[in-house]
Amino acid sequence: MNYMAFAGVNNLQTGAIITTMPNFPVPAERGEAVEIAGRDGTVWKSEGSYDDISLVPTLYIPPEKIQVVRAWLTGEGELEFEQDAASYYKARISGGVEYTPLDFNAGYQASIPFECQPFRYVRSAPTVSITASGTVVINPHTVFSEPLIHIYGAGNGTMTIGGVTFTITNIVNGMLIDCEAKEAYSGAVALNDRMAGGFPVLAAGENTIIFSGGIGQVDIETRWRML
Repeated sequence: MNYMAFAGVNNLQTGAIITTMPNFPVPAERGEAVEIAGRDGTVWKSEGSYDDISLVPTLYIPPEKIQVVRAWLTGEGELEFEQDAASYYKARISGGVEYTPLDFNAGYQASIPFECQPFRYVRSAPTVSITASGTVVINPHTVFSEPLIHIYGAGNGTMTIGGVTFTITNIVNGMLIDCEAKEAYSGAVALNDRMAGGFPVLAAGENTIIFSGGIGQVDIETRWRML
């Protein structure tokens, strides 16, 4: 039997049954097609980002389970399907869900409009500990990731990943660089003012990690993802 899990709850736990699985589209790349004088066709100029995707499974809900399902299918959370339980989508239900009653009090049918960020995130993606500048981290997937970088050290330092360099200043007990949220912090203290430069990504393939100054060790939560 098909299953999905949303926000940590499996549909089988609620009594709901998936009657139609969603399509799984590849997200559209953002950019524009540019015409160049004297050149046939167009040239695609990518923005390096992707649109959200919609996943719409259809459920059958027994009549005695309708309140449980209505309470479950709200808000946002991780969305996983049986076809690929090793990965998940970051999903939300931002529109209303219509629960259509079936004849003879036989239950309800509903199409669930999940709006998902464009990537599938790898479950149990590794954290890589690096103590030597020049270490290479290999992204085995075909799309870049936006890692969480734990920097251990004090004072000032410089770090380069994949050609993107940033500096940190006046650090006491290390810091975290969240490349997805574009935030630098230590505990509850924001430290964006002590970081200068871009937030790096881990590109598909090899990524050389270079650091100097007061940086003694770097742990990288890789956050691998796929289209």
